[in-house]
Amino acid sequence: MSTLLYRLNHSVNGELRFDLDRPGGFIKFSCCWPYDLSTNEWINISNCFSLKKFVKQVSRLSSRTRASVQGLKMGKITLERVGCDRIQVSVSSDSKVQCEEWRFPISARPCDLMPKGKDCRKAVTT
Repeated sequence: MSTLLYRLNHSVNGELRFDLDRPGGFIKFSCCWPYDLSTNEWINISNCFSLKKFVKQVSRLSSRTRASVQGLKMGKITLERVGCDRIQVSVSSDSKVQCEEWRFPISARPCDLMPKGKDCRKAVTT
């Protein structure tokens, strides 16, 4: 079962999201975002990150300006605070075929990307 942690919808179509996968114990980042609507080009990128490492790094983001987590297979995600309510998300794919990195500024605080309640406590203690 997957739980939505954060979603940013594009005004025309597409979305960027962070989901908690409880059974697998990971955070999934996925993004389907228009790159150029006139040519129907889209950014399609996803990656999965250890729940424990993600929670640890995002919690550190409250006192630091930057945090990174390696993907479960390949790639990584870097979160950088660029204001009190803005985070720049830089993420690279888990695909061996496409080794690209995309950056997305989002209106969020570190706590907005964290699992809530027992999911967060479980990640920290296991």
